Amino acid sequence: MDKIIRPYAVCPEGLHNSYYLMRHGRSLANEEGLIISHYDNGADHYGLSETGREQIRNILQEQSLLNRETLILSSDFLRTRETAQVAAEILGALPPESSPLLRERSFGDYEKTEDRHYSLVWMEDVKNDKNRAMNVESPREVQMRFRSFIEEMEKRFDKKQILIVSHGDILQIALTWLEGIPPGQHRSLKHLETGEIRPLLHHRD
Repeated sequence: MDKIIRPYAVCPEGLHNSYYLMRHGRSLANEEGLIISHYDNGADHYGLSETGREQIRNILQEQSLLNRETLILSSDFLRTRETAQVAAEILGALPPESSPLLRERSFGDYEKTEDRHYSLVWMEDVKNDKNRAMNVESPREVQMRFRSFIEEMEKRFDKKQILIVSHGDILQIALTWLEGIPPGQHRSLKHLETGEIRPLLHHRD
């Protein structure tokens, strides 16, 4: 029988670290119903709302997956940096680091428009993993960016627990890598809510 070759890369099992995904808390952009995906707009603006800060505090205080030994790395957008900082304070962990590899997916010409336009992008994603309509960043490009981040972490650390604080689309697309399904089908997977923490991968001794 011919060997079956899956057309999409599956996240490797033999990693050295354990990874957890966390979507940032509710932000001012969420409350205003805006798409803020460009670094120039998100680096120093549209941080967490007060509701979002309280949301993160409550989630971190109630969870039992993470502890003071957890390494926290976030997107370099304000809303994710603030989420990571609150997480570090609650856990008593080291100060977070940020990485441009974890930035929000770029939504191109939809920037600063109503968030109802997300659904238009997602409909195109299903049809084409390389969707760049309206100058959006394609699902395939986003997945490759996330995979580059994991590769970087694997080179730097060994047997660490790493919390990845990022954005809805990049984290949904990261999950497609784990599942070995086309990155354009990210909306078929269970949606990550704001502030939600979800295990991604664990190292195996």
